Amino acid sequence: MAYYRDLSRFRYESGLLHGGLSVGWLTWWLPYRRGRAPEGFPAALLDLCMGPKAVQHRGLHYCPFCFRWRQGSPIRLRHDGREALLGGSIVAVRHPDGTIFAAPDLICHYVEIHRYLPPAKFIEAVLDWKKGLEAVEAPAGSTPNLRGREDRPGAR
Repeated sequence: MAYYRDLSRFRYESGLLHGGLSVGWLTWWLPYRRGRAPEGFPAALLDLCMGPKAVQHRGLHYCPFCFRWRQGSPIRLRHDGREALLGGSIVAVRHPDGTIFAAPDLICHYVEIHRYLPPAKFIEAVLDWKKGLEAVEAPAGSTPNLRGREDRPGAR
């Protein structure tokens, strides 16, 4: 998987996410910020990772920290009765100030298992998304687009 320093310009994909900020693109050979995630953030992040993806790739990337002891086993996520295979998608969320963040879906695993602590502004964006503000999602069969509260079923 590609490595990007947190809060650097996102350049992995062209289109809508290009120019957003990268978060959670970790690699085993460089240190990353660790700490305790704020209350509510891990659950909100899991919901984001289990929902529609901004970009879906073919194939999987493995956790660079678990690879040696898992021998390349994919990371499976179970949350609220749902299951997902991580490592093949990009999730994205928009902060209320308009900043778009793009992260690999493995970010959920990094936070939960490896104590990765994303930048505060990303955490704020995810918590605000959980409250129903805005997210970046790609409906099935389309290109990524910005969706806000008014685009969510039942939202007004």
